[in-house]
Amino acid sequence: MLEKQNELIELQKKRNQEKQNKEDAAIQATLQLRNPRTRSSSSSSVTVASSSTVTTFMPVAKSSRKRGHSGRSPILLTESQKENVHYHVHLMLAERIYPTVDKVFTQTLSDDPDFSTRSTSSLWRWMEKLGFAYKRTSKIVVPLDSSFYMAACARYFSKTDELRNNGTVVFWHDETWCNQHEEKTFVWNDRDTGIGRLRQSTGKGSRLVISALMGNAGFHRSSIDIFESTEDNRMDSSHFLAWIDRTASLLRKEFGIYTKIVLVIDNAPWHDRLINDTMPPKRSWRKEHI
Repeated sequence: MLEKQNELIELQKKRNQEKQNKEDAAIQATLQLRNPRTRSSSSSSVTVASSSTVTTFMPVAKSSRKRGHSGRSPILLTESQKENVHYHVHLMLAERIYPTVDKVFTQTLSDDPDFSTRSTSSLWRWMEKLGFAYKRTSKIVVPLDSSFYMAACARYFSKTDELRNNGTVVFWHDETWCNQHEEKTFVWNDRDTGIGRLRQSTGKGSRLVISALMGNAGFHRSSIDIFESTEDNRMDSSHFLAWIDRTASLLRKEFGIYTKIVLVIDNAPWHDRLINDTMPPKRSWRKEHI
């Protein structure tokens, strides 16, 4: 019985040794395929210890043979040339001319015949590096420190001071929109009972337009107008003209016939409407109508 157990142990050791030899051979073949230069010195890549522990050394990737910059040398602008590009762009803006790459390139090249770049595509890339951006005109925000904006603000405040000094009553008008069932998104509530929501409604409800005047004493409450908007969520010009006619009569009765009253409104498209004499003709109009 003891001899049989010894034979089984020896057989198991033999199988384990064969399995280990196969694994060592597979690892050595893999390393030789990854790095052909180490085929002759594969013994240094794989070391088999007496305790059947395999230590592998992974090959290190070789650096690229590419040296330096391939192709033509990069186009560089001197500091004076960069300032020249800035100068011509801002000069066109001061003359109320939209600067384009072709215009900037022509002006810069005429001013500096030794300009480094000789193509508009290279100048385009350099203009982006210098801080300029090519955008749609409707997406460009007018800078608040521009001369045009500062002049408009000066005229506005000067006219406002003049009206106030003359004893004129000034009201500012604006509109806003809200939903009928609108409520706050986050509120404080009782964590245990859940009490804290004042109302619970399904849906936002109809879209409402709020039109109001504000003066030195706050909102003019008697002229506040709240109504349901149209399908495109916009103010109706007919409704606005009827409201402003009604409000003007109300203010005249409140302040008297001798008080000067000024209503300041913005240039929204629904704040004015073409009369019949200024309305462009339509295809359905007859000659006598035109």
